[in-house]
Amino acid sequence: MEFRYQAILIPLLLVCGMSQAATIYKWVDKNGVTHFSEQPPPDETQTQTLNAAELEPKPIGFDSPKPILKNDETVSDEQKNADLVRQQNADQADAICEQAKQNLDVLSNFSRVTRKDDSTGEPVMMTDEERETALSDAKKRISLFCKDGKK
Repeated sequence: MEFRYQAILIPLLLVCGMSQAATIYKWVDKNGVTHFSEQPPPDETQTQTLNAAELEPKPIGFDSPKPILKNDETVSDEQKNADLVRQQNADQADAICEQAKQNLDVLSNFSRVTRKDDSTGEPVMMTDEERETALSDAKKRISLFCKDGKK
């Protein structure tokens, strides 16, 4: 019988302790800092009383951080040009996106890639540096012209 009373008494004591800590005081100090406390402020400061049971808890960690914009003018100019093309001609932007995706696919899957020589029009094997440059160009075009920015 005594265990049964303990099982009822302990949860009641916990609930009573939580109900007493339900008053929250909110005030702003002379430096403009907002304080929240279970104790009222020590001096004669204007205080707002909040009831903890009426406050709705907010989710923590669900807002993604805002990206920090870099002050790189070349990227912003390229982004502006890509936005302008996308606004003026969505079909052209989609074609650039698809071409960039195909280029990325070929350059990623094959190590020996040929290109046309500008002066003769003959196929020439790309060097590793040219291939890496073409890969980065394709990725940049995908990020600029594709709606989702992904492959």
